[in-house]
Parts: sequence; C-alpha cells; structure tokens
Amino acid sequence: MPGTYRQSYRRSLDGGVSWTVLYPNLHGTTTGYTNVSVAMDKNNNVYIVYTDKSTGNGDVYGRYSNTSGTNLGAYFPISSDPLNDGHVEITTTTDGCDVIVGWLEDRDGARRVVSRRG
Repeated sequence: MPGTYRQSYRRSLDGGVSWTVLYPNLHGTTTGYTNVSVAMDKNNNVYIVYTDKSTGNGDVYGRYSNTSGTNLGAYFPISSDPLNDGHVEITTTTDGCDVIVGWLEDRDGARRVVSRRG
C-alpha cells in the first residue's frame, strides 16, 4: 500500500542543538520518496539528492544551495528512467571541489550502479 511521505529539509546553526524547518516538503509531492542524501563542498555549497515516484516511477532529483543551505534552488531532474531509479547517494571528492551522485538504475530491466560527477 502506498504511503504518504514528505522529506523535510532542516538546518541547524548551533551545532545541532536546535533545528529550523526551512522546507517542509523538498519536492512538493507526497508519494514515493525512498531516500535523501546531503553533501557540502569546500565552499559551503549544499547539495541534496533524492528519489521521487510522483511520475509513477522512481526518478532522481537534486536541489542546490549557494547560501550554505539557507535557501534551496528549484528541484531539477538528474535521471529520467522509464522504469525505476533509487538508493541515491551524494558525496564530495577528496578535495571538496566536486560532488559525485550515484544511484541504482533499472532502465532496461538490468540493475546497475550509475554515477555522475559535477
């Protein structure tokens, strides 16, 4: 049975003592989130990736902030698989300059790990 899911984005400015809800729903839908992953690069830019099934299948989306996570830009598609994508993760490179997004793709019925660096 499908559930109702909302992924909230919260930010702490005091080391995790208190948290402010900045975005009560990352994608604006209430169906099909499987996971969310967050990373920050060396310039304090925040990257959020997540999966959403509002189109009927799992697609990977991202949001970006160049204000240290205070404001997020609009969501943008990272993958558009006709079947399902999921289990998305994001990390920075060792020098903190780039981010790498990886996810499990099922484009043609054969599961594989896919990644993008940017």
